[in-house]
Amino acid sequence: GKRYVLEDIPGKPKVIGLDAAPMLQPGDAGAIAVTGSHAAMFRGKPDNVISVKLRAVFFSDGGVGLDAAGVSRLPNLDTMGIPAGAAAAMSARIGDSRSIYGDGVLSHVNRHARDEGAIPGMKVKAFVALLLAQA
Repeated sequence: GKRYVLEDIPGKPKVIGLDAAPMLQPGDAGAIAVTGSHAAMFRGKPDNVISVKLRAVFFSDGGVGLDAAGVSRLPNLDTMGIPAGAAAAMSARIGDSRSIYGDGVLSHVNRHARDEGAIPGMKVKAFVALLLAQA
């Protein structure tokens, strides 16, 4: 997996691509992170994978799966005040943050993301552009 800078506009949150969510670093605080990971929590329990306060974070829905396990991280991120969404696995390649950013279509969004204008069916890139425009 690799790390990418997807957008770096002066005065706005940096948009970073992480092929795997555990690649987050302390210096990523305040960034918008697009990960190639699914949005499931290990054994369904809150964990420390999203270890910094991000402006927003995106995942693949991994095909969602049983009991919506593939998007179980989204409500947990609401408790951290982080807007989060998951792109439909059919819209972009899992494990490829650039594909999720460029091609991903949101299938699930959390309450914080919805409050900022995200709706299922919107492209990940369109919602990121909205967040950048508001910054």
